[in-house]
Amino acid sequence: MCVCVCVYTFLCIEKCLVGIEKCLVGIEKRLVGIEKRLVGIEKCLVGIEKCLVGIEKCLVGIEKCLVGIEKRLVGIEKCLVGIEKRLVGIEKCLVGIEKCLVGIETLHRKCNSQDKKMKKRQTHTSLPFFTF
Repeated sequence: MCVCVCVYTFLCIEKCLVGIEKCLVGIEKRLVGIEKRLVGIEKCLVGIEKCLVGIEKCLVGIEKCLVGIEKRLVGIEKCLVGIEKRLVGIEKCLVGIEKCLVGIETLHRKCNSQDKKMKKRQTHTSLPFFTF
């Protein structure tokens, strides 16, 4: 009976050890799965890092573009100020031309009135000249 119990005990221990071995194989497989997933996560993090570097470069590029736009807007503003000054100059010229035209018109009227006076004097003072 002692031999039976010992053999039976050894069989039970052997079955337990086989079960433990199967459990350890299962744990190992799960650890391999976890490792693969961690490698995948690491690759994703590297990809995210590359994306962030790309985004940073894009933001730097956008900032440079905005600075360029700002400079061009300042240039446009300066051009508009120059145009405004030239328009003021043109306006002054037009006022001067208007004054000149008024002066010419005044002189023309004076000349016309003097011409009329001269013609009246000539017709009144001159005697008709008859030749036979």
